[in-house]
Amino acid sequence: MNGHRVLITGTMNFIERELQGLKPDIAIICAGPSRKESYHYAQRLMRALNDPPFVLPTHWDSWDSKSRDDALRNVEQFAAEIRAASPRTRVIIPEYFKPLTPGGHGRSAGTCASTTGAD
Repeated sequence: MNGHRVLITGTMNFIERELQGLKPDIAIICAGPSRKESYHYAQRLMRALNDPPFVLPTHWDSWDSKSRDDALRNVEQFAAEIRAASPRTRVIIPEYFKPLTPGGHGRSAGTCASTTGAD
């Protein structure tokens, strides 16, 4: 997309050998609580994807019965897991109903609720 390699996953489990060699610039990754049922989810995924520069979580928000606060706690925990597995990867947590702008990162830019990871 516009010169960037983007990977979108729709599941909280994966087969590592199917992802190896993809090397996305941006990985949109499932971050729901059921990821904890997969053995070393963040570590295996970041290694298979060669530590992508950017990760955006998906399937983390309060679409089911959990509260918004519970969903935010979960996605922050996911960001910490990604950060521990891949310190150079920046996790961008989109803010509800706010667009993400290429090159705009962090709350000060008004484009996302949280960014974590190295600059």
